[in-house]
Amino acid sequence: MVLRKAGSTTLVFSLEYLNPTGSFKDLGTSAVVGDMVANGARRGVVDSSGNSAISFSYYMASAGLEAYVVVPHDAPRGKLGLIRASGAHVRLVDSREEAAREAERLADQGYYYAGHALNPHFIRGVASRFRRVIRGLDPCRGFTLLAPLSSGTLVLGAYYAVRSLENELSCKPRVSIWGIIPSCNLSTEYQEGVENIIRLDRGEGKCSMLDALRISRPPRMHEVLEALQGGGLIVVDDSVVENAWPKALGMGFIVEPSSSVVVEAASRAGEFGWTRVLAMLTGSGLKYVDRLPGTGDGVG
Repeated sequence: MVLRKAGSTTLVFSLEYLNPTGSFKDLGTSAVVGDMVANGARRGVVDSSGNSAISFSYYMASAGLEAYVVVPHDAPRGKLGLIRASGAHVRLVDSREEAAREAERLADQGYYYAGHALNPHFIRGVASRFRRVIRGLDPCRGFTLLAPLSSGTLVLGAYYAVRSLENELSCKPRVSIWGIIPSCNLSTEYQEGVENIIRLDRGEGKCSMLDALRISRPPRMHEVLEALQGGGLIVVDDSVVENAWPKALGMGFIVEPSSSVVVEAASRAGEFGWTRVLAMLTGSGLKYVDRLPGTGDGVG
């Protein structure tokens, strides 16, 4: 973790993009693959827009398991290259939704379903990591937790970590969880189910650079809405990335565009009255090396 000060605000950045395959997904993947080995599963299937597929592909390969990955055809080239290099079987489909349907079809045929949004072992793995992080930050004093929100696994992992600490501490943990989502994902369910919504977007509806955050309705939506009570949503779009990605790189955080918006929100904490912030940086920017600002093809 990295500690920074911004005026009277204390910012703590959790560098989850430095996990072995370059994203926080490794936290849950290790638990899922452990369950596969324990139950004698030999082949598994996962649907993903990139980071989950990379994580599962390499963890399964290291365990001698056969990985089948269903990915949208427009996933970043760098991510597709890493998936293929793992030796996984890759199937490209038209959309993130179709990827989920195809993975479910294969699961019905006997493949172990490793999809992170629904596999309970994944959430437990993420929660285990953040129990340690959150406890180390003295949740009795209270702080704001910022996390990208798509399938909801990071938000839920943090939420259940907080809940698990309630019986261990001498106080009730005071952690407000804020999910950061693309404007394209701001569904009616979110607008009606979340009390606090901060809009940083321009309202133009452009979200192509937020490719790691594609899911507009998490499979566990009811639980996600519960996790956001006391916190809320921060809405972003490509216009936010244009400023946030160079800013994150300038701070020494080589993160992907979908993680850079967390840096932007954290840097504006004073505007929102947040004095202690835990910001989750979730995906490596090295998977986007051909698009990094300053390379000629990036946003800068």
